Formats: sequence, C-alpha cells, structure tokens
Amino acid sequence: MFSATLRLLALLLISTSTPAQIERAYVDSFVELRGMEYGMSQERIEFVQDVIKCESNYKKNALGDKGKAYSYFQFWRRTFDNFKTIYGHTWLSYDEPADHLELGMWAFSTGKLDKHWTCASK
Repeated sequence: MFSATLRLLALLLISTSTPAQIERAYVDSFVELRGMEYGMSQERIEFVQDVIKCESNYKKNALGDKGKAYSYFQFWRRTFDNFKTIYGHTWLSYDEPADHLELGMWAFSTGKLDKHWTCASK
C-alpha cells in the first residue's frame, strides 16, 4: 500500500530523477494515503491514479476543454466550487493544484461522482 511513498522517497534520493517523475510519485503517494484514510480499496486507488493519468498525465497545471478544465482531475471551476461546497471545504482554491487533489479524492471516495470525469468511464 505504501509503494508510491517508497518510490517517492527513492526518487528524491536519486539525483537523476526528473521533476515529472518526482511529481508523479508525490501525487501517487498522496492518492494512496488519502485513499487509505477514506477506506478505499487498492483497486479503487489505482483507478483514481488511472483517471489522473488520463485526465492530466500528472501535470498539475494541465489545461483542457479549451481552457475550461484545470489541474490533475481537470475540474471545471463551477464543478470544483459545487463539490467544495458539498464537501464543506469552502476554503479550497481552484487555483491551487493540491486542493484539486484533495477535492478529487473526496469525490472519488463517495463512489457517486465518477460520471463527472470522461476518463472514469473508459
């Protein structure tokens, strides 16, 4: 379960790691740890990682849908704002990629919001 965390530590210790490799290891670690906190199965955690890869290829500043979608999960601003209100975390910022990870993990932990991502249906 902590394989992504161990990969991240190893990458940080190896100076030949690219920023993209370190970013992916960080995101995978975050997803694994938050997934465990939410009680998600390993299969569900890996599914979320696949969605992130499909939506943004692990690029925190990825833009899609003609500039309407942003960051790891490719949230549209309106969807992000609606989800953060439902989640009760109104301080989350659309402009902060880490907040996209937090909100995306909550959304996938509910098991009810997958339809909001094109990549979740593939």
